[in-house]
Amino acid sequence: YNKQLRHHLAVQESIKLDGEDVYRAVIMQINVVGRPWLEGQDWHVPKWRLLQACPSEFNFTGDNKGFEGALGMAGIDGRFFLLG
Repeated sequence: YNKQLRHHLAVQESIKLDGEDVYRAVIMQINVVGRPWLEGQDWHVPKWRLLQACPSEFNFTGDNKGFEGALGMAGIDGRFFLLG
């Protein structure tokens, strides 16, 4: 979660991107719409919106590989960093 921007981050396991012959994870910045866990809404209906997506710089060996998790944190200079 990026507290400064109030956006969540999600990491997709590696996929082959168009025009590339390597696998990369995709980091997505998303906005959660509403709070379905508090509002009694249907959990099977997507409640988020994609804001940005970018591939990792790191290549993986297949589509079942990727980051096990990610940690977001603010640096001492105020910039946001994502560690995977």
